[in-house]
Amino acid sequence: MSTDPDRLVTVCTEPTEFAANVKIAVLADAGIEARVFGSLGTTIGAGGALGPKVLHVDVQVRASDVDAARTVLAANIADSVDIDWDEVDVGDRVDSLPLTAGDHMPMPAIIAASVVGLLIIAGIVMAAIVTFTA
Repeated sequence: MSTDPDRLVTVCTEPTEFAANVKIAVLADAGIEARVFGSLGTTIGAGGALGPKVLHVDVQVRASDVDAARTVLAANIADSVDIDWDEVDVGDRVDSLPLTAGDHMPMPAIIAASVVGLLIIAGIVMAAIVTFTA
């Protein structure tokens, strides 16, 4: 096994590239340089279809930074579970939109849904006619 302190070591594995990049940002804030390496499934966008073993993204750091990186990531998780979201001030609303939708759908949406529904029914009827007359 190599003792090169600059070789890359996987510090954690995440299910998505987004989640891995969040870990990268946490490590960067602590001054630890890290890289993301996805699997074939994430590259072609088919990891979910190929199974969980194929869909993973490795977060790697230098071998010399592994212990510090694991400590930083563990501390980040410990800090995040203590957030009381009822105490978070998200500020005042800047829009005047209603918080709930109206009591009914707008007329153009009703007409469009009816037309689409009729077209689907007509397609099913036509397919049945073609199937049974052939």
